[in-house]
Amino acid sequence: MSETLKRRIRTRRAKVGILGLGYVGLPLVVEFVRAGFDVTGFDVVASKVDALNRGRSYIPDVPSSAVRSALKRKRFRATSNFDLLAGMDAVSMCVPTPLSKTRDPDMSFVESASREVAARLHRDMIVVLESTTYPGTTREVLAPRFQAKGVVVGRDVFLAFSPERIDPGCWRRGGSGSGRTSSSRSRRSAWTRGTRSTASGTRRRSSAGSPRPARRWPPSSTGAPWTA
Repeated sequence: MSETLKRRIRTRRAKVGILGLGYVGLPLVVEFVRAGFDVTGFDVVASKVDALNRGRSYIPDVPSSAVRSALKRKRFRATSNFDLLAGMDAVSMCVPTPLSKTRDPDMSFVESASREVAARLHRDMIVVLESTTYPGTTREVLAPRFQAKGVVVGRDVFLAFSPERIDPGCWRRGGSGSGRTSSSRSRRSAWTRGTRSTASGTRRRSSAGSPRPARRWPPSSTGAPWTA
């Protein structure tokens, strides 16, 4: 990671973007705000964006008071304008990977979200894939797309894989337990240090967990949505 990016993270001047404001993305928003970062949440569902900007949460893990506090402190905004990704220093992709009938993850959401990021990529940006998928996705899917924009991954921009583990409806008390692997933790530690979860109950999902609901995501810079 570049010294410029490290310095922005250490001083909490790094702008954080969260793609996907569901049961993974929204709790992550709250934790980064608590750690002192300015956060922009991206989602294509207008009703979600409107609810959050009015201080209303639709995720059981996140009380509306936490959203209102973030808004009052001017640390958070929700938007459907993906052009604002160009102003982010760190981006977490929290898009769904619903399982197919053969129990394989549907990668179309990750691929389309990565195109949105690639279209607005800039030097000294770190992109973290949070979606549950197979090891190697960053190298096989994200890295080639980013390098096609004329940047060198690992020098100009940076990638990390830190899959969430959440099982909707399965509550486990006491601890943040995000299910990070040791390698993922070490690669993300520089910009996630200090964002420890304070939730009393965290839902987990194994890599072979239940399929997630279908969701819309813009497949290209045109913003045209589709449903998986």
